[in-house]
Amino acid sequence: MLLMLKQHLSLENIQQNEVYLSKNYAPELAQVYREGLISYVDKFKGRNHYQTTCTYMRGMKKLGGHEEVKELITFLGRNIRNVRL
Repeated sequence: MLLMLKQHLSLENIQQNEVYLSKNYAPELAQVYREGLISYVDKFKGRNHYQTTCTYMRGMKKLGGHEEVKELITFLGRNIRNVRL
């Protein structure tokens, strides 16, 4: 299932399958979220989309992905213009 999520990267799909994967694959799931969020923020701009991004980042933190969230914020701040998270 985790491999399927990586191949068909969609934040909605990740969130729907989080219930099944979070117990055994939390670090890998946080990494998949990271990849999905980078793609999402690159495609969609605007306040609503940034708020959605922050919601998913809070979910990443709940999975134990604190370090991934910090790295993602740094990456987005450097590579995407006008991002304030």
